[in-house]
Amino acid sequence: IFRLFFGYVVFEGICNYPSKFINTVTKNNINIWGVESKDLKIKGNIKANEYRYIRKIAKATGLRVKITKKKGLPFFIRKNKKHIGLVVGTIVFLIILYIAQMYVWRIEISQTGSIDGDKVKKVMQDYGVGVGTLKDSINTELLEENITKEINDISWMSVNMNSSVIQVQINQRTPPPQIENNEGVSNLVAKSDGQIVKTEVYSGDCKVEQGEIVQKGQLLVSGIIEQEEKDTRFKRSSGKIFASTVRFLKEEIPLAVEEKKYLDDHISVRKGLKLFDLVIPYKFAGAFSKNCEIMSNEEEKNIIGTSIPIIFWEETFFPYETVERKLSLEEAQERLKEKVATYESENMSDIEIVEKEEKYIIEDEVYRVEIMYSCIENIAEEKVVNISK
Repeated sequence: IFRLFFGYVVFEGICNYPSKFINTVTKNNINIWGVESKDLKIKGNIKANEYRYIRKIAKATGLRVKITKKKGLPFFIRKNKKHIGLVVGTIVFLIILYIAQMYVWRIEISQTGSIDGDKVKKVMQDYGVGVGTLKDSINTELLEENITKEINDISWMSVNMNSSVIQVQINQRTPPPQIENNEGVSNLVAKSDGQIVKTEVYSGDCKVEQGEIVQKGQLLVSGIIEQEEKDTRFKRSSGKIFASTVRFLKEEIPLAVEEKKYLDDHISVRKGLKLFDLVIPYKFAGAFSKNCEIMSNEEEKNIIGTSIPIIFWEETFFPYETVERKLSLEEAQERLKEKVATYESENMSDIEIVEKEEKYIIEDEVYRVEIMYSCIENIAEEKVVNISK
């Protein structure tokens, strides 16, 4: 940014000993960069106000040097004297950009596992670090320590400043394998009525047989094992007891519903830009109704591949009015099926549905479905047994 602000030139030349020219420039503390030397040719960059110094050195070392390009603000101003507004705007923009580079523009988080990046940013914010924070005020080592202290799942992390971007790398701690607790005494009891179809007992004394009808709460597998002429043993019961069960479901929806009718001819847009916490609108949406949905979009901009701390935002307002209408039977049935499918997905994913009987009823402007499921499911539920010594 400094070089663009004060201007610099690209030079090239030809001589028999390019290294002699480079060494002489270095000894005189003249800063040149991007130097390329091939055969007898040499090319590089230098500040515009220092170019006269290398001309003297070039003459002394036998280098024929010339300017091939002029870059930066001074040359831009000279070229665009007639467009003073554009020039002033560019100067203001560069000044803002120069000041902005002293602050954090963006936070990039790279993590492994399930650690939430937004949670990391919130912790950083709690400790005074975020977009718009003065870079010189950030202690990266202390920040690493604080984040690790607040988020227990982190095994290793690093916080680095790269220009105006904070780069955070996080590795999640691998939890130790959970060891099943086999201590204690427990039974398996029925969590619903049913008829036993299959038993898989891993530990304990099975008290039911295939084909037996059981009731909710009935003992299925006992952790107290009594044996003739032997001591009673106490174990933690484990296993699966599959039974044929019956389940009932009732879902309903009103036939008269309220819906949104969007007013397409009244859509309006508001635009603006954000510089850190400063919001500058440049296009206003005008008046709109209270019944309105808002769709927001934000876009970061790049200049020559470099991200800048300016975000262009846009809000589109979709006004609507609420209208009442009556569902057709086909629509009502489709909505009921969606509710039933959601229930089955959330509550019956590990249950085998053998048969399903549906009955649809219309009553008092309400469409209802009553369903009876014939299922096969694991009805075993563990209950701890307290043993008095």
